[in-house]
Amino acid sequence: MAPSWCRLGYAARRHLWSWDATGLPSLDGRVVLVTGGTSGIGRATAVALGRLGATVGLVGRDGLRLAEAVAEVTTATGHRVWGHPADLADLPSVRGLAEAVTGWTDRLDGLVHAAGLLNHHLVVDDDGLEATAAVHVVGPHLLTALLAPLLQASAPSRVVWVSSGGMYARPLDVDHLDHPPTPFRGSTVYAVAKRAQVALAREWAGRLAPSAVAAYAMHPGWVDTGALRAGLPLFATLLGPVLRRPDEGADTAVWLTSGGADADVWPAGGGAQGRPPATFWLDRRPRPDHRWPVAADAPGEVNRLWIWCQRRAGLDGGDG
Repeated sequence: MAPSWCRLGYAARRHLWSWDATGLPSLDGRVVLVTGGTSGIGRATAVALGRLGATVGLVGRDGLRLAEAVAEVTTATGHRVWGHPADLADLPSVRGLAEAVTGWTDRLDGLVHAAGLLNHHLVVDDDGLEATAAVHVVGPHLLTALLAPLLQASAPSRVVWVSSGGMYARPLDVDHLDHPPTPFRGSTVYAVAKRAQVALAREWAGRLAPSAVAAYAMHPGWVDTGALRAGLPLFATLLGPVLRRPDEGADTAVWLTSGGADADVWPAGGGAQGRPPATFWLDRRPRPDHRWPVAADAPGEVNRLWIWCQRRAGLDGGDG
């Protein structure tokens, strides 16, 4: 896996498959919202989408860093960027973000969930929701639900979760999301949340397909970001020379958001065609959701995840 997920794998595939970033379609007139846009993969995604012509909205927790990112992405792309501070771990903040988005734009062609968090200590809100699960799973679920009408009105549109290869190490476990075991291990909780993102993207894909909204999760590879160095410093130090750049990690998210996988979702070019789309991607190719020795999701666990997200997000009708 190491050669595949590091810079070597990206470089080899780009050469063998003749990728050309400039060959992606123009996104003039399209509007895309990127969470986690103040640094790393999120910011690189925003820059690439802006250079394709999209009007980009950035979301970040820190208002000062967000203002700096908005200015830098605007300079890099030549397009004015909209920014709104919001914390995906704070569900009222997520609701405020959705309201602000609907006031900013009357269309939404893409939603990229790139916000991330890896804590080394247990952090829970007043309702007992652990912060990693909130930022990676419940917050994005709520935001997707609130912005679904805009996405559907702008179809064909796309929702992309930036997941991680770490999810291969853990099964889907809703109980673990709801009550992390002790002693708390941030890397394990992170992997469980990333596994949940992939399952949730697959569930959203099925629910949104009739309205021509595609949903995906993608693996960016091993990427050199500030978050990685803070969360997994030893890993980042050991693999530093071969880690991908943020723009390389962002490539598949940009490709998916610009419609690169549409032929896989809608083979005839309009509407679902009765076969499940590929929902987990690495380097512009579909990948299996599970690898040995982690078994497939337990029967009913994805439905349990959906109901749990609905309840935790405060959405009416737990079964959706």
